[in-house]
Amino acid sequence: MIVFAQGVQPPTSPWTPPASVVSTIWSWLEIALYVAIVVSILAVITLGAFMALDKDRGEPVSATAPYVTAVKIALGVLMFSSAVALATAFS
Repeated sequence: MIVFAQGVQPPTSPWTPPASVVSTIWSWLEIALYVAIVVSILAVITLGAFMALDKDRGEPVSATAPYVTAVKIALGVLMFSSAVALATAFS
């Protein structure tokens, strides 16, 4: 049992922020989403360029190469950033 000092009671209904605050937060989240998608696409293009350069030099593409790790991170960001769109599409 929770005891509150001086008879203070917790709120009985959740507080909803004003619409202007919600719209501002959503606009910043949308901007962050687009930036993450652009960075991910650029990372995939960069990986392709590095792979083409490695093939021309006769070197194998290593799974531990830094750019392969960067692409793995970028693809993870792409999946996480598209999760909201996929969830709304299937709901």
